[in-house]
Parts: sequence; C-alpha cells; structure tokens
Amino acid sequence: MTLTQGWVAGVDGCRAGWVVVLLETSTGASRLLGCTTFSEVLALPEQPKVIAVDVPIGLLDRGEPGGRACDREARAILGRQGVRVFSSPTVPALEAYILGGDHVTVSDANRASSGAGIGLSRQAFCIMNKISEVDAEMTPQLQEVVYEIHPEVSFRRANEESPLAEPKRGASGRARRAAIVEELGFPTDRFLSRPRPLDSKPDDILDAAIACWTASLIQNQSASSIPKSPPLSSRGLTMAIWH
Repeated sequence: MTLTQGWVAGVDGCRAGWVVVLLETSTGASRLLGCTTFSEVLALPEQPKVIAVDVPIGLLDRGEPGGRACDREARAILGRQGVRVFSSPTVPALEAYILGGDHVTVSDANRASSGAGIGLSRQAFCIMNKISEVDAEMTPQLQEVVYEIHPEVSFRRANEESPLAEPKRGASGRARRAAIVEELGFPTDRFLSRPRPLDSKPDDILDAAIACWTASLIQNQSASSIPKSPPLSSRGLTMAIWH
C-alpha cells in the first residue's frame, strides 16, 4: 500500500471493547485483534505511529445546530447518506453521562448548554461510553498519533469520492464494503471468519479496516481533514474528521 515503515491502526468500537486492524505499511502485513479498553489500544506492542478511531474527538462546550463543523461538513459531502453522521455530544452532556445520567438527563444537559436547545440523539448516547473512554485519554500531544475518522467518509474516498448507498449492516452493504477493503489489501475472508475478536460484528471489522487504510494515508501525509482548517475545542483538541 505504501513504502512508509511502521505500524498504523484502525479502531472501531464494538459491544465488548474495541476492534483493531493493524497494518505494517512497508510490507502490507495486517493483523486483527480486540482490546477491551482504549488504554490497551494506546499500549499496543506494535506502537502504531497513527491510530485512526471512529469516535468524536474534541467536543463543543455549547450545542450548535448540526453539531461541530466537521460533523456538518461530513454530512454535506455524504449527501443523502449524511444521516449516518450524528451530531457529537457537548462537554456538559458528557459530564452528565459520567455522573450516571440516562439518555433523558444527558440530552437535557446537551439542550441546556446553549440557547439553541439541541438535545442528543439515541445513537450518540449509545456510544457515550466510547466517547468518554477516548476523551479521558486525549491531549493535544496525543493527537499527533490519534485521529478521528468516520467510516462512511473514508469509504467514500476509497470509492472514488462516491458515498456508498447500501446500509453497512445489510448483506449487500457488507459485501460492497468487504470488496473495497479487500481491494485495499486487507484479507477479509480471514478477518470476517469466526471466531472474531470480542465476538465483534462484520461491520465493526470492516469499519476498523477502512479506518486503518485512512491511518496509512495520514501516515503518508496524503489524508485530508474536514474542515480544512479545523477549530480547537476549549481543551485545545483539534475537531476534525480525517479521510
């Protein structure tokens, strides 16, 4: 895939933890494994030079219509498939979740963060545990290694800038995504066969694989960010989706 040396990683959340696809960029060798915590991902013995993860990094203090700039722009380039990009929670919403809040409480905290009165989707709430895990680790320095991606945006780039119409959990959508990552050099037959790490689902693995491909683009400085000039959160974290 590339001549740059070293490992990169693509990471996607699953029910029991995190699915990780590793790529040794000079040889094309790849591995599939599972980590129960994000801290385990950061401590992998391969020491990936780039880790691309499907989780929002850098949150707004106040809710804005459509979420962060990267959420809005990702939605726009995906067109009809933009519904697959949900608005990220605000810092107050995450704080409410950490204190044990349920969806209603966390959504109310998101809504109260600004005059816009924007709640939090059920989809976003369902991955608050993943967002919390990553957020607890992130620093501006760590962002030299860990980058946010969105699988559908990455699949769009791999598919000649054309969004995939088929839902990823359907048979045709799974087959389409598997064909793309296979063409990129990942052994889907081996990766998708049982037993799978942490009993993960095929779409988790395919999302981790396309994230790993994106990590290789970042490593080779051929990736792009959405937006092109990303803003910073109040903690100094870059709010961008890479592809």
